[in-house]
Amino acid sequence: MDFDLNYANQFLGLLVKQAREEKEWDQEYLADELGVDIRTVRKIESGQSNVAYDLLTEIIHALESARRFSSMLMKRIKA
Repeated sequence: MDFDLNYANQFLGLLVKQAREEKEWDQEYLADELGVDIRTVRKIESGQSNVAYDLLTEIIHALESARRFSSMLMKRIKA
């Protein structure tokens, strides 16, 4: 099975959006927490951005979702 980066970006975007909404944060608040522009958060959530490892780590910590992110991601990778 070939790795589809576009699919991975879309999936990651959905995970970020879901976790952000569960915390009842808007995109602007998450952007402030991460020290990035709100456009960056919008691009990530819409799957239009390749997220650097450092930023992904910051997102996971900000949303306190490391365990859920990794388990959902591993399920998708194994599928």
